[in-house]
Amino acid sequence: MEEDQQKEDGAIDVSKYKMNKLTPNRDSSQRDQIYVSSHSNFQSVLKYLRELLDDDTITTFTIHGLGKALVKAVDLAVQLKQERGKSIIISPNTSSVVLLDEYEPVQND
Repeated sequence: MEEDQQKEDGAIDVSKYKMNKLTPNRDSSQRDQIYVSSHSNFQSVLKYLRELLDDDTITTFTIHGLGKALVKAVDLAVQLKQERGKSIIISPNTSSVVLLDEYEPVQND
């Protein structure tokens, strides 16, 4: 690491780096694993979830939401429960996911 990228106290000068947020690992090929982001359109995801509920081959599915999207994921589940009543069971769970960011040195030409 170059000297000019460190501060006097030994900390890295973050102004000399660009942060790239990496997306978490997920298996998007499975129809029963729905990943909601803060940018997801609520009505579009709700329509897709309704289609899943009407599909006899799907017996369970999981709605995933990280960070700000957690509220949207819960709201989707609550909306489905209100619409379908006792015909569906909601089982909220929480877990931790490892998120990594990459830092690239800013090129000064």
